[in-house]
Order: sequence, then C-alpha cells, then structure tokens
Amino acid sequence: MTLPHEEGNAIARTRLFLRSLITPSMTPGVPKRIRNQAYNLLRHYPSRFNTECLIKAEYGEKAAEGLADMEDEWEFMEIQALQRKEDAKKAKAFKTMLEVPLEDSD
Repeated sequence: MTLPHEEGNAIARTRLFLRSLITPSMTPGVPKRIRNQAYNLLRHYPSRFNTECLIKAEYGEKAAEGLADMEDEWEFMEIQALQRKEDAKKAKAFKTMLEVPLEDSD
C-alpha cells in the first residue's frame, strides 16, 4: 500500500526528473526530442506549490513535509552544475589567454 507521503514524493521526484531532462548541464547527452518531450510534459505538470496544496488537501499537512526540502536540494545541485560549467568556461578562457604571446613594449 502506498502511503500519502510516498505519493507526494513520487510527484515531486517526477517533476525534478523532468526538470533534469530539460537542463543540459544536469543531463548532458540527452537527445533533443527527449528534452522537448520533457519540456512539454513539464509545462502542464503541477507546480511545487500546487503539489503541496493537493497533498495537504488530500492527506493533511504532515504528508507534504519534506517536499520543499527535496526541491531546494535539487535546485542547489542545478546551481552547482551551472557553476561547474561556468568555471570550465573561465578556465578555458584563462588557458587561451596564457597561450597568446605577449607583445614586447620596447
């Protein structure tokens, strides 16, 4: 038997999974058609707020506990992935800059 908090977690984790599919920094190598399908599904998927409201209305406050923490953790991981990508760009630019010979000022 599925417990109320397990249903809420499944809904939240599905939304996070779809979000990861449309975020190239989180899931590199995913084909464009899969990203497009995930995007189209996510457009009409219940938001975090709506999910919490639905779970609370159906099962009570306690069943919705932990959903916000799960999303916050995912958003932190997404930010970290974007930061790593940005750091890689900066490192590449710095390396390129070091390879360019400096002009003599004589």
